[in-house]
Amino acid sequence: MVASDRWQYAKDTIAGWPDIEEIPPGIRLNLGCGKCILPQEEGWVNVDKVALEGVDEVMDLFRFPWPWKTNSVDYIMASHIVEHIPHQIDKYPMDGFFIFFREVHHILKPEGFITVICPYGMSTGGLQDPTHTRLIVPETFGYLRQTAGEDNWDYDLGYAFEAINGTPQLFSQAWTNVLDQQALGNALRLSWNVGHSIRVDLRPMK
Repeated sequence: MVASDRWQYAKDTIAGWPDIEEIPPGIRLNLGCGKCILPQEEGWVNVDKVALEGVDEVMDLFRFPWPWKTNSVDYIMASHIVEHIPHQIDKYPMDGFFIFFREVHHILKPEGFITVICPYGMSTGGLQDPTHTRLIVPETFGYLRQTAGEDNWDYDLGYAFEAINGTPQLFSQAWTNVLDQQALGNALRLSWNVGHSIRVDLRPMK
């Protein structure tokens, strides 16, 4: 499969997958890539803990620190990985979610960013997988987006991100096409299995 076909396949199968034009050039990490292998010749480093064909770096992304240097990465794709982050990480007092994003903050260049795609916590997709460790809703990312110098919701993270395109995008189930925008908004906030996926683009505040 050629590079353009791989990208189109991802767009066709993963809700929230970006357009190729959105991705900055340079060093690009594809974290937890699985079988979604992106081309090395375009700067991609495919990372997974399983040595599948095409994986460039075989490593456990929940063991820290990562091998990339400070301010060395231009872009990170993290599709359907953050819902698997363990709560407890050896030798770290914080929840693993915050340790993971601290590492992301560390390696991204100031003008770089990460795209996170994950299942919506109030959905069967978010709940059904026994390897999911947490249910994520758009407001979850608010704990990463505090203004530098503020208290990060009392978690004292020592870092912060800003959302590039405002609030996270929430993708709804196909059947919701029959709802008007007000009804859809109410259903997403109050009802189960209306949304299915979340995408957010986060830039490190440095």
